[in-house]
Amino acid sequence: ALMPGAEFGPAKRWPSDHYAGLARDMMAKGLGVVLLGSKNDASVTGEIAALAPGAIDLAGKTRLEDAIDLIAAAKLAVSNDSGLMHVAAAVGTPIVAVYGSTSPENTPPLSEHSEL
Repeated sequence: ALMPGAEFGPAKRWPSDHYAGLARDMMAKGLGVVLLGSKNDASVTGEIAALAPGAIDLAGKTRLEDAIDLIAAAKLAVSNDSGLMHVAAAVGTPIVAVYGSTSPENTPPLSEHSEL
């Protein structure tokens, strides 16, 4: 599960082409990739989906409870410092959290299965 959105814009986001490269690498290893976020994240997930054909873009297309279920079922979550990162921590999904202008010292994922 890739969650590339961030409420405060590009300064908090890992670049789309980096997410797309990761998605392509994951799919080349036989893993499915789903892009999650709110409708506000649809432009960034759309960019990533265009650069990584085969990634499933569900930004703005799920209810929060559906996103929670998808994250809980994921083998790995990769996320910027965002609400969905904290959801992944809460459901015990291993996380790679990418920080830009914020610090993991202030808002870490509260999980023993996280990588900062």
